[in-house]
Amino acid sequence: MKVRTLPEESAVMRVDLSSSVAPAQSTVETPRTIEFLYLDQEAVLAADLLNMSRAMREVGRAQALFAQGKVRHPHKVVLRQEDSAESEDQGRFNALFASIGGTVRAMGMKWIGSFPANRERGLPRASALIILNCPETGVPIAVMDGTRHAHRRHDRPRSTLSRAAQNP
Repeated sequence: MKVRTLPEESAVMRVDLSSSVAPAQSTVETPRTIEFLYLDQEAVLAADLLNMSRAMREVGRAQALFAQGKVRHPHKVVLRQEDSAESEDQGRFNALFASIGGTVRAMGMKWIGSFPANRERGLPRASALIILNCPETGVPIAVMDGTRHAHRRHDRPRSTLSRAAQNP
């Protein structure tokens, strides 16, 4: 598998799935190249994807869809070195998945690495990637740095609920 970035003005990644190994006989033709949008932290900030007022509106819409039964989000998966409280200091990975129905369907996951010792290394404690998949094919359509999003995740739902309580 080869991965290459297209010219700088494009944020599209191309993943070539062709292999030197001959594929098994199949009547189904499979594509050999998948293109998806990649947004690093700089691109996320430049696109204003962390705009709090827009985020609040979207969280409110997602909560309304959840109330209608159009949101699925299974329990998060936590991967640690061991299954003990002591292993928490060694770091962990969290995988969170969601599917949202409605007029604009979306499906994807957030992959978060949380390593407390990173602070001593001058690195963020948590880093994250957000992967958006096509709900019809499962093919990835976007990958973005979610590190800043992971740091702000608790503020949005609380603020939305607070605002709703103030304006019944």
